[in-house]
Amino acid sequence: MLIVALAAYSLGTSGGASGVPVSPAVLMAGALFAAAIFVAVETRVSTPLVPMTVLMDRMTAAGFAHFISAQLAEEVLHALMDK
Repeated sequence: MLIVALAAYSLGTSGGASGVPVSPAVLMAGALFAAAIFVAVETRVSTPLVPMTVLMDRMTAAGFAHFISAQLAEEVLHALMDK
């Protein structure tokens, strides 16, 4: 699921690949869905790839939230500038 999420995010942020008849918005939605499934699975397994306890630290969680919000803002600005 992580690979699917990262691949969809990569294609979505790059505007999609030539020959792929899927809009970047659909790719981003797919990336969010795959990431949610990845997190749901990782919280239930005994040895996760990414320990979810890392996000319990407030500074780490704040930095992660800042990074995600900055990326989303950048993508929105790019989308608005392309129109």
